[in-house]
Amino acid sequence: MTKEEAIGKYCLQCMNHLKNEVKLCPSTDCPLYKNRFGGSEGNKTKKIIARCEDCTEGLPKNCKFKDCPLFEFRIE
Repeated sequence: MTKEEAIGKYCLQCMNHLKNEVKLCPSTDCPLYKNRFGGSEGNKTKKIIARCEDCTEGLPKNCKFKDCPLFEFRIE
């Protein structure tokens, strides 16, 4: 899976698998927001790590959510 695919799957999962909700996502402060449709905005690795740090309270290497689409990209 590419980073773009992982971001897309993560956003879809976050919005309960409703594509229309991804379009309407209110979380404009999410590091992945501008890339939720695969855009080339910024460094995707840094954005994924930032999202993972937020989710894991700063410890993405200790993440236990192996089924998360971002899991394999959570650390550099």
